[in-house]
Amino acid sequence: MAPSQNQGDHFVGSINSHVGLPALDVSIAFPQATPASIFPPSESDYYQFDDLLSDEEQVLRRKVREVMEKEIAPIMTTHWEKAEFPYHAIPKLASLKVAGGTIKGYGCPGLSLTGSAIAIAEVA
Repeated sequence: MAPSQNQGDHFVGSINSHVGLPALDVSIAFPQATPASIFPPSESDYYQFDDLLSDEEQVLRRKVREVMEKEIAPIMTTHWEKAEFPYHAIPKLASLKVAGGTIKGYGCPGLSLTGSAIAIAEVA
């Protein structure tokens, strides 16, 4: 069958906007799922990764993890479900001074490659 010259025309008007709808209650749709809001904080270092880090990198890892667990993680589920960006969290993330990673100057921290990777992993 040959494709229509106006392939998207049959969809015009048939796609409803999902903006403004209430967030899906995942516990009803998928009761086996564990909500992200109740995951315990990561406390294990199964592969003893910290032993490979310098003291400075360990401090960086703890600092970023602490902010992410105490300030960011508790609000992310709500913002994720509403498809909103938590703009009020930007100053807290900026206070970590990890943006720019390995770049030196221009307000960037000039972290080591490992330090930058650690910061990115903890934010993720």
